[in-house]
Parts: sequence; C-alpha cells; structure tokens
Amino acid sequence: MRKSLLVLTILLVGVGMCAFGQVPYPGTLRIGAISEAVTLDPVNAYDTSSGQQLLQIYEGLLAYAPSSITEYVPWLATAVPSYDNGLVVAGEDDFGAYTLVTFPIREGVYFHNGNVLDPGDVEYTFERCLVVDPAGGPQWMAYNVFFGLDYNSLADVVDAFGQDGAKQKIQEAVEVSGNNVTFKLYGPFGLFYSSLMNDRTYWGYIVDKAYSITNGAWPQDFDIELGVDWKMGPEGAASPLYDIPNGTGPYMLNLWLPVEQVILEKFDGYWRGWDGDHVDFMITFNISEWSTRRTMFEAGDLDICYVPRQYMGQLIGTEGLRTVFGYAAAGNSGVMLINDVNPESQFIHSGQLDGKGVPPDFMNDIDVRKAFHYAFDAATYAEQIYLGEAVPSYSQLPIIFGDAVYQTYMYGFDLEKAEEHFRKAYDGQLWDLGFKLTLEYNIGNDMRRVSMEILEANIESLNPKFDLDVVGLEWASHLPAYQSRQMMVYRSGWGADYIHPYNFIQPYYHSQGNFMRVQGFGTPETDALIAQIGLATDVAELNRLCHEVQLWALEGAYTIPMVDPTGRTWERTWVQGRWFHSMGASSGNFKAYDVWKAVEGPGFILDNILFPGMASEEW
Repeated sequence: MRKSLLVLTILLVGVGMCAFGQVPYPGTLRIGAISEAVTLDPVNAYDTSSGQQLLQIYEGLLAYAPSSITEYVPWLATAVPSYDNGLVVAGEDDFGAYTLVTFPIREGVYFHNGNVLDPGDVEYTFERCLVVDPAGGPQWMAYNVFFGLDYNSLADVVDAFGQDGAKQKIQEAVEVSGNNVTFKLYGPFGLFYSSLMNDRTYWGYIVDKAYSITNGAWPQDFDIELGVDWKMGPEGAASPLYDIPNGTGPYMLNLWLPVEQVILEKFDGYWRGWDGDHVDFMITFNISEWSTRRTMFEAGDLDICYVPRQYMGQLIGTEGLRTVFGYAAAGNSGVMLINDVNPESQFIHSGQLDGKGVPPDFMNDIDVRKAFHYAFDAATYAEQIYLGEAVPSYSQLPIIFGDAVYQTYMYGFDLEKAEEHFRKAYDGQLWDLGFKLTLEYNIGNDMRRVSMEILEANIESLNPKFDLDVVGLEWASHLPAYQSRQMMVYRSGWGADYIHPYNFIQPYYHSQGNFMRVQGFGTPETDALIAQIGLATDVAELNRLCHEVQLWALEGAYTIPMVDPTGRTWERTWVQGRWFHSMGASSGNFKAYDVWKAVEGPGFILDNILFPGMASEEW
C-alpha cells in the first residue's frame, strides 16, 4: 500500500507543478530508457541498465577523483591505500609474490534498512563475489586481481587448488582486523582499484551481510561445494537479492514494475547528507518505442531521453532541449556469432541443415562466418545511422586505444566475397539447400535493429533460399537468452570497466571472457597472449600483443566489427548538474545525487579534461 500511495503522490506533485510552475515534476528526475534492469544484486549484475540503478543504490570503497581515470578518493573507506601511507605492502609466499592492501572502513554509515556498515560487510561482499560466478558475470576481474591473470573463473581456481584449496584461498583473500579490511592480491595491483574498488564497477559495491544471509544469499559457509551450491544461473532472478536491494547509496528502491519502470526514492539517512540541490525521486521508464519517448520528451514528461542517433534531426532546434556531444565513448559493439547454441533454441528453427533452419554448430564453419562478415556494410551504417558521428571499427578494440588497435580493415563490404564463402560452406550444400535463421537484438535499440536488418537484406539478396528474420527481445529476456546460448547471431556491445586494452581484449577474445565464453572459439594459446597483455609494461610490447590477438580474432571471423561512435546525450534544459565520468559515458550512466531541476543553473557539467571534444548545445 505504501508504494502505491507514493507513486500517486509523485504524479500529483508533478501535475501541480506543471500547472503552476515552469519546471514539471521538480523533485523527480524522469528518464526515458529502452531497457530495464535485469537484477539489482551487484554480484549478479553486468549490464548498464542494471548499473544505472545500482549506481544510485550501492557504493564502493573508493570513487574516481574528478576528471581522472587513474586517481581515487575515499568513499566507504577513509583512505586510499598506497605504499606511501603504509596501507599497501608487498610480500611473497609459496604461491608467489603478493600485495596486501588495507582499507580503514568509514564509521557511521547506514544501509537502507538501518543496519550499520562494518568491516564484516566488506569481507562478505568480496568473498561472496569469489564464491558466486554467474554466467557472463563480472567475476573474472576479481579472479584476475586476487589470484592472477591466468584465473578467469571459479572453475580455474578449483581446478588449480582443488575444493579445499580454493576455499582456503578465498578465505585468505579478504581478512578483517578491527576496523580494517585487508585484501591479499596475487594478481596485478594496478588493476585492483580500477576493476573492483571504484564507484563505476558495481560488482564491488558493498552489501549488508546480515540482510543478505537472512534473505537467502550465500551464508558465508565454506562447507559448500564451490561452483555448485551457490553458483547463480543466467537469469537475474536466480539471486534472492535481485529485487530487494539494500545499499548505502543516496537512493533506495521504492518500486520496480518489470518491463515498465523503476522508482528510486531519497534515503534520508544517507551518510553524506542532503545539503544543496538534489532530486527526491528518480524514475526510469522502459519505453521501447521511439515515437512515444519523443512525444513525452518534447512535452516535458521526460527529463532525460535516449535518442537513437538516426533520429536526432527530429529534435535539433527544439525549444527546451539540450544535447551534449563530441565526447569519446570508451565502448563499442559487434555482431556476435555463436558456435554451439542450445539445440532447443527457437532461433535456429528446424535445427538441421535442411533449408528450414540451421544446425546448432552452424557457425563452426569458417566460410559461414566470413560470409556474414563480408555482408555487413559498416561504412554506410556509420554514415546513415550515426549521421557521420562514427567510423567503421577495425576490430573489437576501440579506436581510442590508438596504436594498440590493429588498423587494417580485414573485411570490407563485399557481396561477391560473401557469395564466394557461402558457396564454399558445408562443401557446397548450404548454397543448394539454403537456410533459415533468426537474428536478435534488444528491443528499443533501433540502431542495433537497423544493423541487423542491413545484414539480413544483404545476405538474402545473394540467394532466394536464404531466409533470415530479425527479432527483438526485451533486455531482461535478451541477456539471459544470450547467457544460455539461445541466440546464434545477436548484437551486443561493451563499455569499459577501466581504460586499458586488456579490458576489451579479455571479454571479447579470452576463452573465459564475457562474450567468447558463450561464443566458444577461444584457445589456450590466445588466452596466454591475453594474460601477457594484462601484465605488459612496455608500450611497444603491449601494442604487438594486442595486434597478434586481434589478428587471430579477425582471421577467425568470430565477431563482426561495427562502428566506433562519439557520444551524444539528450536532456531538458531544466536538468542541472549532470555529468559523465569516462567509465559511464559510453552507457550514459550518471549519479542522480548530483542532479537537480531548475530553470537556471549550470546545465550539463562538461569535462574537457577527460573529454577534450565535449560540447553542449541547447535551444
């Protein structure tokens, strides 16, 4: 009842202000999005839609310093550990060299349910992170820093040390002493803060131990069998905490209506207080249809709106709108080809090479993969859909990484070569029999839809027996379908967890990476090269290794490169104080605590240190 009344109050307040004031819904930030959260449990979240909500609800031990990707400020910790302040020390044991990193934990911080944060919550958070390894999840980074770059999954740890040894390693990884928490790292200390500790990596957000255990999460019991008893499945709802978050952040969950909206409300007990200008509520509406979002945005019913790049001409010059653009986005996307899909998948139809479907291992034929690559017109896509605000990608390493990118186009748009490879596939049988296949994207992302329609049209133009269709799924269905290998061809993308080539090379190309683990083309030899990329300190050697891995992936034709765009975001001119950090710019994620609504104010806070080309225009 309380939640229903609160929703009604929000609507009534908005109506009153629309009638008598210049800024509608003055205490409520209203966002028009195209996808919803999959889970609100940090340990099970690895998508930007979930991240936008988690960024408001939970917090980490550190935060990025303003205009920096290498410096940090204390957050739930009271100091940034370093060698200089004695909170970082090096050591060595039978397992190898390690680094001990100690965090003093901030006192007087409350979770949303009133429990007080203590060091035990921090220990529980990271031990649980190491025990729970969901499919397609972020835990690979934790294994990298705790155990070394050769460890990318819980299975790697158990294989190396056995059940008992793995349990001991996890227990020793995080220890509490008084008000301090000490982490024992056998992996690169340089990746620790950037991949686990900051305010943009929500899998490092601190959860309430007592609350989590009471509600059915891992009971901090090391008698379990690792990898079995507490391994989350691909569905976000597999976690008992997926829809009952309890963080220390400035906003807490008020209502989540799946597929429709998420409402967050101000947490009065927030440790940083509420002095200054803020909003009391943040509502994220899941509106997949562009025309509906556009109407609401222009009418003032949305403050921030996702605008597909191909439609921006419809809004340029519209009174009351602001657009921010020209900033480098640390992210990219591609068309993923999966080697061995679920035989029961609806996307492969008959499941046979009979002209009515495709077999589950259809993409195991390299000629099929190369034909798909040659059939995509990246240059036209960049120009017509991104209106020139993008360039074709060389590979899955974004162009912002400069000389680390293998800057040779392996596959230009060439239908003659596409036909050549289709004719060779399956010893000529495929061309004679034809095939039927569904291509998938997430509903509301019209740019992804169009890319798949380009691929569909070009391939079908080659042979009347080739029958493809393009289907969209809601994000909450898309992500589990990908993780459980239901789709054979789908569009996805990657936003940086931290700024280093390894953070793109690993998920796209490592056998245990977020994408490649599902695609199924990884090799031990390539994994070894990728580990060297994470450790390389010489720039020339780093670039050489990156080139070698990209060349392997391009020659294998595993993922179709798309485009490298610059960023663009849209808001009403009454939105004040919003800003991006480079880790959130590619997704548009931001902290609502910094935002308020008023006729006059600073507008969007441009950061020309991190984003030299960032600019703003309003009407």
